[in-house]
This record gives sequence, C-alpha cells and structure tokens, in this order.
Amino acid sequence: MLELAAALCAGLGVTAAVLAVALPPPAALDEKVAPSWLRRNARKWWARESALAEGAGWTAHGAAWLAVAQATAAVVGKPMHTRPA
Repeated sequence: MLELAAALCAGLGVTAAVLAVALPPPAALDEKVAPSWLRRNARKWWARESALAEGAGWTAHGAAWLAVAQATAAVVGKPMHTRPA
C-alpha cells in the first residue's frame, strides 16, 4: 500500500514537471492591448482638464493648478443649491 502511494506521488510529480516544461508560459497582458479601466479613465479626465486649462489661457501647468483649485473648492466650498432655512 505504501509503495502504491509512493508510485502515485512520483507519477503525479513527473506529470507536473513535464507539463511545466512542455507548455508555453501564459501570455502577459500588455497595457497596449488591454489598459486598465482606472488608467484609461484617468487619462480621459486629465485630457479634459488639460483642454479646459488651455482653453482658459492658463500656462503649461494649468491643468494641475485647475485640478487643485477644483479639489479645494470641493472640500472648502459650500453647496450652491441650498435653500435658506
């Protein structure tokens, strides 16, 4: 019984080794083929911010300053559509 278990383990080990050597490695996902949704959406958002900054006549770093200004206004500012109590 022990010899049978040892033979099965050895056979499974040899099979795994042969498959590991014979099969090609899995293909890596290339960013050019399938970019992540986060990266794709971040690029779209940044392109819109850059276009907005350029349209307003800001400098080369205008998109970064515009994003900072928007974030500051979102954190500090109060909602515009509030009813008086």
